[in-house]
Amino acid sequence: MYNVVTKAAILMASVSISMGMLCSCGDNKEKLAADLFGQAQGLYDAGDYNGALVLLDSIDQALPGALSTRREVMSFRPKVIEKQTLEQLAQADSILAVNLLLGDSLNRTLVYVENPIEGYYVAGSEKGMDVNNVVGLHPRMEPDGAFYLIATCQGKSDGFKLTSENIEFVSPSVPVDGERNDISSNHSVIMFTPLESDSIARFVVDNQTNPISICFNGKSGATALSATQRDAILQVYETAQVVLKCKRAQIDKARLEKRLEVARNQMARLYQDSIDTK
Repeated sequence: MYNVVTKAAILMASVSISMGMLCSCGDNKEKLAADLFGQAQGLYDAGDYNGALVLLDSIDQALPGALSTRREVMSFRPKVIEKQTLEQLAQADSILAVNLLLGDSLNRTLVYVENPIEGYYVAGSEKGMDVNNVVGLHPRMEPDGAFYLIATCQGKSDGFKLTSENIEFVSPSVPVDGERNDISSNHSVIMFTPLESDSIARFVVDNQTNPISICFNGKSGATALSATQRDAILQVYETAQVVLKCKRAQIDKARLEKRLEVARNQMARLYQDSIDTK
């Protein structure tokens, strides 16, 4: 994230280059590039690696004819990227550690259910429950963190409407097909996709302090979403969000580690080249 110094660096580069473009003389462009390079080194020393890279990129893009300075830029850039990446890795490690700890704590509140196809997690309040016969909303989480909801309605239905404090949410319609919407023991058992379920869960999260009612399509009258089902949704959804954050942090960390490796390899090659040319 760019800080105030970085924003100043962008403005500095923009103004300097705009003024430099008024001069067509190669010497003037080389001097401008050298000035910007000196400013980039100053930002590097101050720990503003984003700002330093902005100035280095400005030299390459706007002053391609400043060959002498651009050679210095080529040697200096990997050092800046190394420092920037190390800083970002520290942040990624911190985010990952916090979410792993939180995820471990939340996971202990869920119950794993064995399944011939793929197991899943449910809230402790739904342990051993046959959701096919319990009207309402039932949250689940797959081992990879995917969150989804099952809605159970007595009789035939293809969706529902949630209402809280005059705010309404209408679920996607899922026609009876024997798969995502199956009739079992005179109950419609509707499975919503993770994307659909996310929208439903967000409504519950946003209105968790207010009463929420549910009315299934094709049925008259609404009933209250029980506190137990509401809390189960909040619990499983929060856990799923933390698991996904951990996955994203791990992916980001791997990307940064690869970037660091590339920068250090480039530094090593440039160092070897400098020795060979002596």
